[in-house]
Amino acid sequence: MIDLINTSYVSILNKIEESDKDMVNFVKRQMGKFSKGIISFGKELKDTGSDIGCVADVIDGETDIRIFIEQNKSENKGLAKEKFQGYNDEPEVGTEGSTKKVDLSVSEMPI
Repeated sequence: MIDLINTSYVSILNKIEESDKDMVNFVKRQMGKFSKGIISFGKELKDTGSDIGCVADVIDGETDIRIFIEQNKSENKGLAKEKFQGYNDEPEVGTEGSTKKVDLSVSEMPI
């Protein structure tokens, strides 16, 4: 059993070590490619980053929300209430202010 550990265990550990080395080298290559990409953007990224930073510095949640509420609040101050027709109410027809009721029964409808 010990001989099996000495022969198999060492080769398994070597495979794990090689796999780990390959993963580290892969990450290193990808980081190098990423770095070259960022360098190629260089000034554009720096300028854009500065612009975003300036905009972020101006943001103030409390003030911005208060301005939004002031600009979008309702014109109805709650003084002018509207009368809504209930679901079971009979419909009113006629000119404005008229309360003439109409019978909508099926028996009086022309065929």
